[in-house]
Amino acid sequence: MSNYNRPIQLGMHTYTLHLHGLGESWGFSEDHTFEQSIDLFELMDRAVEWGLDGLHITNVDLVSLEPEHLAKVKKAAEDHGLYLEYNVSFNAPCDPRVNSTVKDALLNGKAMGADLVKFSLDIDRPHPIYGTCFDPDVMKQLSKRYDEFKENLPLLDKLGLKMSLENHCDLYADEVI
Repeated sequence: MSNYNRPIQLGMHTYTLHLHGLGESWGFSEDHTFEQSIDLFELMDRAVEWGLDGLHITNVDLVSLEPEHLAKVKKAAEDHGLYLEYNVSFNAPCDPRVNSTVKDALLNGKAMGADLVKFSLDIDRPHPIYGTCFDPDVMKQLSKRYDEFKENLPLLDKLGLKMSLENHCDLYADEVI
C-alpha cells in the first residue's frame, strides 16, 4: 500500500494517459493507438511524485504477460508503495489488447500483486440503451459472463483476490445486479 495515511486512497487509471501510449486506446474505433512515450515503471516514479496511492493498469501498460515481467511489475509497485488495480475487458470495442478471460485475468492479477481485478462487461446492445432494459440479447450475453465468473469463483477464493464488475455504460444497474 501507499506511503500516505489517507482514509481514501487516490489512484489513477492509465488510460488517462492514453495519448502517451499508456492504457487502453479508449474512445476510438479500430486500431487507433499512440506510440508509448513512457513505460509503466516510469509512470510508477511519476505516481509517487504526484502523490498517488496506486495505478489502475491494463494489459497495454504491462506490454508482456510473461511471469517474469509480472513479478518485476509486482516488485516495482511494492518498492514504490503503490497499490495496483488490474482492469480487463472481454470484448473491448476500441482496443482488443485489453481483452482477457476471467481465469487469465485472475492469474495475471495475482502475479503482478494487484489488489483488485476489475472487469468491463462489454455487452453489445441490439438497440440504443434507452428502452432496452432486460433485452433478451443482453440477458444472453450476461448469462455467458455469469457462467464464466461462477466457474472461476474457486480460483478467486484460492488466490485471495477481490473482483469488481463495471457496467461501463453498457448496462442498467438492474441488469448488473
